Parts: sequence; structure tokens; C-alpha cells
Amino acid sequence: MKTTSILLATLFTLVGCSPAIEFPLTVHLDESWSAEETEEIASVFEEWKIATGGMVKYELVEGYPHVFDPEENFYPDNNLHVIYKLSPSEFDALRESEGAGEGTVGLTSRGNDNVSQVIAIDVDRLFEGALRRTVMHEVGHLIGFRGHVEEGESLMNTGMDPEVAQLSCIVSITLARSCGDVYDCEPHPTCTE
Repeated sequence: MKTTSILLATLFTLVGCSPAIEFPLTVHLDESWSAEETEEIASVFEEWKIATGGMVKYELVEGYPHVFDPEENFYPDNNLHVIYKLSPSEFDALRESEGAGEGTVGLTSRGNDNVSQVIAIDVDRLFEGALRRTVMHEVGHLIGFRGHVEEGESLMNTGMDPEVAQLSCIVSITLARSCGDVYDCEPHPTCTE
């Protein structure tokens, strides 16, 4: 059994994916999200659920305290996932500590337990209509994608071209990695290439 675990961990590292996490995920939204933004985030999780044939299961919990201090323990307790809406200065502090590039508007960061994860979004710097795609991309990291892909229309690419940012659905390029490399699920793209 130990050999199998080592082989799986090696495989996930080679393909750029995290080991499968347990579902359902309990995801907390910090208290600064508006009702409209919360609805948008909930629709993102529904999209991932549909696209993975029901494999991604979740519970969204609203009202997590907005606690951000990069000098303190910003990460939630073990096995907790939080989506924060950060101000530009808060986001820049986190972005710099994570080594993310200047144009980054969303990121997913793992806690010290390597299970807890924080999704941080700098909503003030998003261009019109990009919240959905940004959250969809970061939820991809939350459910197991590490790194990015080169395919321009995949949600897991690094570009935030305004033309491509309107693509707010999950294509088979993205699902090939999720349903093939990380999980045993039947892919159901929510749009066609």
C-alpha cells in the first residue's frame, strides 16, 4: 500500500496535479463578498460539478471573517478552504509572498498543512465580466490542478486576455487533465471548443 501511495504521489507530481482531495468540499466565503458575487461564485462550483459528472461536490458557507495579515497566520485552520476578496494592497502583499507575477488578479495558496487552501481575488483590478472566469480558474487549482496549461482557451491557462476571459465554461482540454490525471470521472464539457 505504501508503494502505491508513493507511485501515485510521483505520478501527480509529474503530470502537474495534486492528489485527489475529498469531496464534498466545505468552502467559506469571506464576509466582504456581495450577494451578487456570492451567487456568481456558487454558479462556478455548480459548473465544475456538472463538468465532472457530479464528482465535485461542495458546500458554500457565507460570512467567514475577513482576516488578512500576511505577518500572521493568514491561512485558515486545517482542512478549511476560504475564498477571500482582497483589497489591492492586501492582494499585493499575498501575491509578493507567493512569488506571483505583476498582472495576477487571482491566486490559490496552500496552507502549512498542504490541504487547506485560500483563493484570493483582487476584484478591484478585474476587468468587466472577468470574476466568473477568474474564480473558475482558481477553483481548478482548489480541486487539484497545479500549474497551468498552454492551450489558449483552457480555463487553466495563465493569460487573462479580455477576449478569452469571456470564455466562462469548462472545455474538454481542461477536463482531460482533471478527469484523466487526477480523478476517475467522466468528463462533461459545459461548452464546446
